[in-house]
Amino acid sequence: MKMNLSSTIVLNKIPEQFYRPRTAVDRSEITRCEKITTEIFPKVEEGAKLIANTIEAEIKAAQTAGRECVLGLGTGQSLTPVFEELIRRHEEGLSFANVVVFNAYEYFPLKVGSKNSSLHKLHELFLDKVDIKACNIFSPDGTIGQEDVQEHCRAYEQTIADKGGLDIIVLGIGRMGNIATNEPGSTITSTSRIILTDAISREEMTMSFGSQEPVPPCTLTMGVATILKAKKIFLTAWGDEKANIIEKTVEGPITDTLPAAICVSVRLLLAFLYLFHFDSWLAMVVLVLAPAFFLLSKVYIRKMRSLSREIRTTDSRIHSILQENIQHRMVLKTLEQTGGMVERLERTQEHLHGQVRHRTLFSSFSNLTVNFGFTAGYLLTFIWGVYRMEAGTITYGTML
Repeated sequence: MKMNLSSTIVLNKIPEQFYRPRTAVDRSEITRCEKITTEIFPKVEEGAKLIANTIEAEIKAAQTAGRECVLGLGTGQSLTPVFEELIRRHEEGLSFANVVVFNAYEYFPLKVGSKNSSLHKLHELFLDKVDIKACNIFSPDGTIGQEDVQEHCRAYEQTIADKGGLDIIVLGIGRMGNIATNEPGSTITSTSRIILTDAISREEMTMSFGSQEPVPPCTLTMGVATILKAKKIFLTAWGDEKANIIEKTVEGPITDTLPAAICVSVRLLLAFLYLFHFDSWLAMVVLVLAPAFFLLSKVYIRKMRSLSREIRTTDSRIHSILQENIQHRMVLKTLEQTGGMVERLERTQEHLHGQVRHRTLFSSFSNLTVNFGFTAGYLLTFIWGVYRMEAGTITYGTML
């Protein structure tokens, strides 16, 4: 019998169904605002094992196929549990002899032989503890002259391409949302290059730099496009320290701060001008209705989030009541207060059921309204097309 239940029974523990949904419908509801696939784990070790499982499977598949497994690795503190799990598996027999490693970034400028380098840190954390061949380890060189940086970065990209591209890349995510050292504002088409790191990123780097020396002002980093070309990408963050940036990354708009917003605006403007060329009246109707649809979508998202929060709060309250009952069951029995506790639990459960029904009805009505709107839009577009074709102002190809 386990007697140390105080370490596992906690009143603020998040119910598992909120991060590991039981059905596809629940998952769809919980992840409706997520732009990237996200997995949540109650323990760091569980997350590290999932990543290690994927890497091990890829290594073994490459061994069977007689090819190399190409990894991209960062050196952030959040990757340490992953490295430790891989080292443990190596000690149990997993070979890294067919693995090629590309370091995600390197400080610049560095003195020749400096131990305060990203590559040196990667060796300490992982490379020196497994059987990866020295000839299979690649990294940007922080000791080169500034005049050689551009060509060096181009050659680094070419080396990655010559190895067949990255099979898996594992990175941490910074407090500013940076991956490798791609700061906010880095474009989606950026490749390996030199970049000036901001104060917050340098502060994070100081924790792993290894000395009292100031962190160099620049880094040579894989670009966003380089990272996105990887067949599998893992971004890690443990604990609540980076909760805000994770929320923005997972559920926020896909943007690189300014350039992407400009591109979207230009596309919308060109689409409006194209429609205006064929039918100015229809273009003006679209221009008037578009803000209304945008506002309605914002209202819908906020309402769904509010309803989901209320449900999570009520469900947590139910778990708290149950845990409180477990912890104090002997006292409750002695004082004959069990009936009151059951009544309180039933009231809370009824309230939860009501909230779930309310959210379901709201979601169903909203989906019905949206579907009706799309159907009406398609019908109006078809009628407009037929009318314009009959008038000879557009062709069938234009309508398509």
